[in-house]
Amino acid sequence: MNKYAEHPEHGPSMHCVDFERSRFGDQQIDTRRYYHWIPGAVNTWWSQICLENGFDPQKKRLQLMAYYLIEIAKNTFENVGSGEIKVTFEPAKITIVVTDQGTGFENPNEDMIPNHGLDQVKRYADTFTIETNGRKFTKVKGRRELVETTDTNIRQGSKITFSKTRPQTVRDLKRQFKEKFGQDPTEWTDQQRDLWRELNLLGTRNMDRIPPTTTPDIDTTVKLSRTEIKRLLRNL
Repeated sequence: MNKYAEHPEHGPSMHCVDFERSRFGDQQIDTRRYYHWIPGAVNTWWSQICLENGFDPQKKRLQLMAYYLIEIAKNTFENVGSGEIKVTFEPAKITIVVTDQGTGFENPNEDMIPNHGLDQVKRYADTFTIETNGRKFTKVKGRRELVETTDTNIRQGSKITFSKTRPQTVRDLKRQFKEKFGQDPTEWTDQQRDLWRELNLLGTRNMDRIPPTTTPDIDTTVKLSRTEIKRLLRNL
């Protein structure tokens, strides 16, 4: 279904798909049977690329991203009829870009309906920009409206970009642990477990080295503490 997908060993993972009135990627759509098909197609594709990158698409944060991606895709589909979606998975964030070759926006600040569609995406995203007809509108913290500049090469149609901090996968956590400690966390845990098992055995074998207590109320059969084990090992 992907137009293309790039999975470099270290770095961003990029996925791209284009769509038209009766096509999503290489999948032909029977519009006589499926009139409102774009949300389902986008959601299926999103789930696929999430799984390819080690994410559970059922997680709430990823479901929210899917919802807002679908909002943008629907807007493009209904107003233009065709477009392209690109999703980039980076170590710290996920970035989504939707482009089209339609008439673009006159002024996004005036075109967006409060609390609907693109306005919802703007409020949700960490970063949000609309580039259209030679103008760029960017979300700025503390500003209600998008801030306009001319820093764009989009002269026709529109390009909508938003990003959100991505959740960490188990693979991420394992990689970070290995970078810090030089070994896989499972191996490290097994080694620590074996070490303390041996230390406890040594402590049990050397219980007779501890002078008997003169206080009869104290239970001398308790397990040795880590400090006591270390002291015993120094005296071996």
